[in-house]
Amino acid sequence: MNELQRDRELNIKTTGLHELNEWNHAHYNRTESTSYLVLDQLFKEYQFKVNDHLIDFGSGKGRVLFYVHHNAHIPVTGVELSSTVFQLLKANKQQYLSRYPSHHPINIANDFAEHYRITKNINVFYFFNPFSGTIFKKVLDNIMTSIEQYPRAITLIIYFPMPAYHAYLDMLGLFDLKQKIEIQLENNFTDEVLILTNNHYRGV
Repeated sequence: MNELQRDRELNIKTTGLHELNEWNHAHYNRTESTSYLVLDQLFKEYQFKVNDHLIDFGSGKGRVLFYVHHNAHIPVTGVELSSTVFQLLKANKQQYLSRYPSHHPINIANDFAEHYRITKNINVFYFFNPFSGTIFKKVLDNIMTSIEQYPRAITLIIYFPMPAYHAYLDMLGLFDLKQKIEIQLENNFTDEVLILTNNHYRGV
């Protein structure tokens, strides 16, 4: 089943690329949805918990949000900078919920990732290279501030991480690599999804 067919299952439209040209912002990358192949493999090898709440920074048109919401039955939040893409995200949310109504909330925000306030209920953070290492550092600092205020176990899910992401995580030394999921792509290349947890949280 191809990407369009998978979209139709969820009653959404998330294919195609979208360049961020509203400000020509050097630190934010174009919109590109995570492949369904990657999401399927993630779900085979990673178990979401019933009390999880996932946030996708640079959520684009919402594929990760609706896939996780539909399959894991947990609350999700998407933060998208582009106002143009955000309108598509809003439309997808409406279309998805018209077919799959749920009491688990789907929250979306049109905002800079580094400005978004991380609430105490959010504990799973998804990244698919949405922005530069500079922005990643600011977002990760916000995450650490949140878990200092509200101590809890959190999980970072990072698909195809840029070297700058690796470098900052290594420098911090606050997260353990719990799992590496290798994704075999159709062109014989291999991608990876990293699953990290905060090793300093004593309640884990």
